[in-house]
Amino acid sequence: MRIAIWGAGYIGGKQLVALGRDKVDFFIDSNPKKCSGLFCGKKIVHPDELSTWSDLFVYVPYNFYNEIKASLVAHGLVEKVNFCKYDGKNGIDEVILKKDLERALQELEENKERMLNSVIFWGWNFFQKSNYKSFFMRMRQTGFDSQICVVGENVWNKREQAEKENEVATIIAPLNFDRDIHLINSQINYSQLHVIEEIEKLNDAAKAAMNIYGISHRDALSEIYYLLYYAEKVIHEVKPALVILESSRAVRSYVLAYVCQKYGVKYLYSHPGHFPGTYIFDSLGESGCSVPNINSEKFSRLPVDQSDIAKACEIWKYLYESKANRKCQPNIDLTEILERKINKQRPTILFAAHVDSDNVPYTEHVRKYFSPMFATSIDAGVYLSHICKKNNWNYIYKPHPLSINEQIPDLLAEGSIYLEQANINDLIDRSDVVVTVQSSVNYVALIRSKPVVMLGYNVINGKGCTYEVYVKENIEKILKHAMEQGFTPEQKEAFRRHIAQNFKYYLYDDLSERDIRYGKSVPGCIDDFFSLEKYIKK
Repeated sequence: MRIAIWGAGYIGGKQLVALGRDKVDFFIDSNPKKCSGLFCGKKIVHPDELSTWSDLFVYVPYNFYNEIKASLVAHGLVEKVNFCKYDGKNGIDEVILKKDLERALQELEENKERMLNSVIFWGWNFFQKSNYKSFFMRMRQTGFDSQICVVGENVWNKREQAEKENEVATIIAPLNFDRDIHLINSQINYSQLHVIEEIEKLNDAAKAAMNIYGISHRDALSEIYYLLYYAEKVIHEVKPALVILESSRAVRSYVLAYVCQKYGVKYLYSHPGHFPGTYIFDSLGESGCSVPNINSEKFSRLPVDQSDIAKACEIWKYLYESKANRKCQPNIDLTEILERKINKQRPTILFAAHVDSDNVPYTEHVRKYFSPMFATSIDAGVYLSHICKKNNWNYIYKPHPLSINEQIPDLLAEGSIYLEQANINDLIDRSDVVVTVQSSVNYVALIRSKPVVMLGYNVINGKGCTYEVYVKENIEKILKHAMEQGFTPEQKEAFRRHIAQNFKYYLYDDLSERDIRYGKSVPGCIDDFFSLEKYIKK
């Protein structure tokens, strides 16, 4: 039987590593641009090119499972006999991790001189998925004062191939630096792990690992032990001028931030911005823990002039008309489903969920900066579903693509509509009120002039653009108020100003192709990354 993985991307790459490269024959991908090429040394085949299917066993990614399943069934394949879902989580034995750690340390030793005193981009997004490569190449072309290198977490790639793609010095971190790969069955002596429990940031990382991966306390401490060992080696040997991390709430980021602080190395968190076509570089974190939210009042007072406001209006109009989004939206016609399930005489509430693993474990820090009332988006969504049922409102639950859970529909109140795949712009246009905890869908809703109710925190909080509620007992009342008032003129004016401030002070142009340019230009030096903090301190 031939073994195939559906999807020549990062999820498929992880599955390749989990199965073993020699056990997979090829990738299947419906994207014509990828086909006929290679991914991780394996051929990529379009579904239409397959003449026989009966001898296949296909691993299917969790985020597009239902639609791919339908295609496989149509070709005569049987679930669990000819295909299965790949859920993205992989436990690896300590022997495997140690062997890969040796490989990673050897790569560091061979390349450390080329990376000395550089800016390290630590993550897998430099080339894959988000086009950070163009951004950093532009920095280099315009005279940025430090060299750039990559510590890649795209563990499915070989170092040589990754460096060829990145066009800068690149090494690949050990397997467990991938967010979905973790250690199991550790044999490390507890005496070696005791120090981790004594350091608050590392102990928090271990707790997060236990909750996210469902592993034992010992395995969690051992996971942090290996992450810490490699991170300290890199920072000590390379002595970077700056480290750019991709997430503030991932297990590995707890460890990396601790190591940077220990060695006195500057670091930033970066990810795609809440407006499509932008990047964020933030010294504090992301979402509710970002510089604009921690300093909400001061950020709101940052000066903008009439030309800034005029540009904000142009951007708003472009984003509305183009329906641009941070993520590619599926082309699915929802007319039949919604016509059948929605009562047009009643208001419609749309709940856009966030990635639940970002808030695990549900600590006081998470409660303070991200989600004050609900441990998970599922908790929030279920609570809302019962409010909607009580008031006879239409209710749509849209899970985040990375937090799809087959059990959610059974948890929702009767009459709720659960949609895994949908164009978020279309859902918003069919809704009367949009609710999020911390999802950036709130920005998409505001662009489409819909009232937004926030149950948690992200960059928008305290800016006068949304309805905000932080006590469960007040949610129903605020929802009714949002229905009655809609997206008010005052909120529209505040959002227009917020757009102007974001693009003048916070968001960088990611250099992607689009009809108009917006966002800050690439920085000329390391200090430029920290310019917002300087404005706020004035």
